[in-house]
Amino acid sequence: MRCWSLGEALSQLGWQTKFAAVEATFECCPIVPTNARTILSGATDGLEESCELLVVDHYGLDRCFESSARRKAACVLVIDDLVDREHDCDILLDSATQHRDQAYKQLVPDECVFLFGPRYALLRPQFIARRNELDRLESVRDSVQRILISFGGSDTEAEVAMTLAGLKEANVANDSIVVDLVLSRESSRTVDLKRFAMEMPYPVEVYVNVDDMAAMMMRADISIGAAGSTSWERCCLQLPSVILCIAENQRVIASELEAAGAAINLGASGTVVASDICRAVRRLIDDGAARGKMGLAAGELCDGRGAERVSRFVSGEQNGLVE
Repeated sequence: MRCWSLGEALSQLGWQTKFAAVEATFECCPIVPTNARTILSGATDGLEESCELLVVDHYGLDRCFESSARRKAACVLVIDDLVDREHDCDILLDSATQHRDQAYKQLVPDECVFLFGPRYALLRPQFIARRNELDRLESVRDSVQRILISFGGSDTEAEVAMTLAGLKEANVANDSIVVDLVLSRESSRTVDLKRFAMEMPYPVEVYVNVDDMAAMMMRADISIGAAGSTSWERCCLQLPSVILCIAENQRVIASELEAAGAAINLGASGTVVASDICRAVRRLIDDGAARGKMGLAAGELCDGRGAERVSRFVSGEQNGLVE
């Protein structure tokens, strides 16, 4: 999705974009037009067509693939946030943090340009459009009316179930709060989770494979989810959040958000229990000032224009970096 967001921004500047991935990727991301797809049999397939810019976004690819691709690609941009392998790239994009230049310097060519921090987060256009609406809305409601739960991915059933239990413990039913639960299409336990959600003593509306997440976030007052790239979507829309780390590479994002006062970080999901969710949510429900402060802090981290900045930079507009 983040590559598609960058592709859309490049298209606005006159670029023609194509996407190369294994078939399962396109099944999970049907938004990519069929005529813009190249189906690969494996992640390490060679680059068949020449291009001015190759964007590599895959944790299993490294310098070996990128070096071989240079025969067909004039410029290589790598998206990464693991800092665990060498890259042969001209530009490295890591939106997780602004403080990794020293860590990456040993892994990339000397002339590599770094694009660091959430100002380069590749968000879809829907989030920029919704961000523009924020000035016309009240910054904080007098009370919490809707809570959004969205962990994404295919293996987050335990986190969803624990969160629902935590909201039950927090007695959100007494506050007349409606919970929006967003599940991914890959979930093997979607039916079970729907049934479990319906057993809660508060109203839960379940959505699967949501296209307009920006709209879901706009009507929410609190969000609970993973500390992945979706964190920048929540920040863009100034949504106060309770976050859990469901993958090792999310720890940096969680720390950045916590340090900025943009979210309540509960840490690794394996160490979190329902009562932790209860206390964090109860704190935000009961303290409107805290919600407002957190929302504003989140909005300062990410304005949603990362794809525009990156596309302008690779197109030769250097001011895309500083605006």
